[in-house]
Parts: sequence; C-alpha cells; structure tokens
Amino acid sequence: MKKKIIIAGAGHGGLAAAAILGEKGYDITVFEKNKRKDMGYDWTDVFQINCFDDAGLPRPPANKYHPSYNITYTNPGKTVHITMPDIQVSSNSIMDRKDLCRYLIRLCEKNGVKFRFGTEIIAPVADKNRVIGMVVRKNDKLSAEFGDLIIDAAGMDSPLRTLLPERFGIQNEIRGSEVFTVYRAFFSKTVASSPEHKYIVHFFHMRKPGISWLITEKNYMDILIGRFGEELTEDDISEALADLRATYPAVGDEIIRGGQVARIPLRRTLPIIVADGYAAIGDSAGMTIPIIGSGIANSIRAGKYLAEAVIDDTDEEYTAKTLWKYQYNYFTNVGNKYVVIDKIKRLASSLSANDVDYLLEKEILSAGELSIGEEQATAMPLSTLSRKFIRAIPKLPFVANTARTFAKFGAVKKILKKMPEEYDKDAVAQWAEQYKNV
Repeated sequence: MKKKIIIAGAGHGGLAAAAILGEKGYDITVFEKNKRKDMGYDWTDVFQINCFDDAGLPRPPANKYHPSYNITYTNPGKTVHITMPDIQVSSNSIMDRKDLCRYLIRLCEKNGVKFRFGTEIIAPVADKNRVIGMVVRKNDKLSAEFGDLIIDAAGMDSPLRTLLPERFGIQNEIRGSEVFTVYRAFFSKTVASSPEHKYIVHFFHMRKPGISWLITEKNYMDILIGRFGEELTEDDISEALADLRATYPAVGDEIIRGGQVARIPLRRTLPIIVADGYAAIGDSAGMTIPIIGSGIANSIRAGKYLAEAVIDDTDEEYTAKTLWKYQYNYFTNVGNKYVVIDKIKRLASSLSANDVDYLLEKEILSAGELSIGEEQATAMPLSTLSRKFIRAIPKLPFVANTARTFAKFGAVKKILKKMPEEYDKDAVAQWAEQYKNV
C-alpha cells in the first residue's frame, strides 16, 4: 500500500503531479477551497500546449484550445507599435481556464485521485522538522488532515508556505514588486470597426508601472489591466478602461465574463521549494515567467519532475534529500531560464513612463528584446541579453545609475551552476543565499 499524499489546492502543477502519481497507484487526495463548479478564473489563458507532451500527459481535446495571436507592443505615449514575428505564437495556444481545470480534474479522477472540494486550507501541521499534515475547515468545522507528503499547490498566498516555521528554510512571503495585480474582463463588442492590431499590449498604460492589453475576439473584447506591485484601485481600473474605450471604440460597456482582480507572483522561482514532508509547486513556488506572469506551462512541467522524484523515492521517505531531485531537475530544465528575465522585470518596475518611451522610440528595445513569451523568453543567450541591457541603461534619461545593477549579469550563470546536485543542508542554504542575491 502506497503512503498517503495530500495535494493542498487544485493548482495546475499539483493536478499534473496528482494525475501522474494516481496512474502509478499512489493514494492521492486533493483538498480545494472552491466548489467544483467554481474552479478556475472566468477567462482564457495563453500558454504552451506542448507542456502536456513534456509532462507525459495527454493533451486536452483539440476543440478546447486554438492558436494564439501575434502580440503588438506600444509605449506609454502610443507613438511606437512593435509587432512580434509569427514564431512567437507558433507553440502558444489559448484555452478557457475553466475548461483547463475541468480537464485536469477529470484526468486525475480517471487515474484514481480523490477530491475534497469546499475545504479551506488553514495552516500546516509540523512535527519538529517535518511537515506532517494541515489544518482544514469545512462547513465551519476545523480538523487536521495528515499525510506522508504534503504538496503545496495552494497559490501565491498559500496558508501552508506563508505559515511554515523559519526552520524549514522556505521563503514565506511574496510581496511588493514581486506581485502582479491584474483586473481582467471580457467586454461586449460594439459595431465600431475592430482595432488594427488583434492583440495589443500597452507598456506603462496611463503612465503607471505595469501593462494593459486588449485582445479582439469574435464576440467580445478581452481586457487586462495590470500593475507591478500590490496596488490596483477602482479608480485605476476606471481610468484605464476609459482610455482604452477612447482609443478603441469597439470596446463596449457590458461585462460578459470576468471582472475579477487577481494577484500573481512575478518573480523567479523561490530558492528552496522542498522540505521534509513538503514540496511547493506552481504559484506557491513562484513558477511564473517573471515579466508576464504566465505560469501554467511551467507548473505542469514541474508536476512531472515532482512525480518522478516521488516515484524514485522507493523507500517513501519524502524528505528534503529525496525531494531535492524534483527541485534540481525543475531548476535545471525550466526555472533557471527565467533568472535574467526576473532581473529585467526588476529594472522595468523601477523605470518611469518616460524611460519606457525613450527605450522604444530610440529603438533600444526592438522585437528581438520584446519576444518574452514562454519560449522566446529563454531563446537569447544570457551574455547577449545582458550586453544589450548594459548598453541601453546608461542612455536612459533618468536611471543611468541603475547600470551597476546589471553590470554583473555574467555572474548569473556561475551561481546557477553552483546549485548542489545532491542535497546537503548547509550547501543548499549557502547556494540559496547566493541565488537570492544574484
């Protein structure tokens, strides 16, 4: 009899791991605060559909997703429009988030995974240096659920990770500019002519740090308004919507779907994501592309690496030492690619709208540097990318002194290569400190 594994939250990465492990006969139970019918944000997502192939999972039905569109970027002053080459969308697909959640849940159930919806996760339960369970609440009643391994897929604000004692060595908080706060809604489409560009992204829209986008679909206008950081007020949303309607008359007043505000981690993966009896995945581990916040594909790929580590632990110890294979393989194959992108995001969050106008109007940033999709974000060698930004920064009218921040891009590869392949607590702690400071 396999030992009991608990998945805390029905995040994409946790469900991917559950589906793989369930097929192998593991005893898996997923605890999720939402009701089954409420799973998934009421909007669509763009991600690499081949992440299912990479994870060894069957793709969703082909009629549930379709190819993405070329992105056009514009500066705060709306004087420059840069359209990405066709290659950017060659592997990206658009899929309804609710359809994706339903598909993953059904796949898990087919493989024997059990679900307990409507169960809120409250806190971890630890015994000395091991996570052994969690406190949950259902129908206003608290209880403890115990497992041999707790997989934390409960999101950026996971009650497990945020309440883990310091001795576990896992970063609790994701705050400040590491958060991307977004408003997303699908609006009615008027009879006015459609915009010239089907998918347009405004950098520093309304001259505030962040992005807004507008995607023109057949029957609606998909709008996102996002800010780097945790502040996105009702006034911010109203002003941005008013400007988008003035710029694109096709945007109607009626909200067809969505209208929600969400918080997304916008950073590199956390330095340590495993402990005795515990593994974080998905948004709980910070597995997004740091400059655009997309994390579905990364999380599903991570599910494979986590499942492999569990399967390879034939003694079923599920310690930091045996789970380290999951972290090492994920970082080596996926996570390390986004460290430089994270540094670029940190720079971007410190820029002003005038700086961004300068970068695009002077063609310091072109289509090559703006190809920041899941595949393109990692295509350019670190040395090439770093040289471009080191040359660009001193030309900025207001942030010339930030050149020092990026003067050591070359050190990134060296630190990433120092990640211990085998788990040793002191060596891992030393590497994690270097990784945090890179």
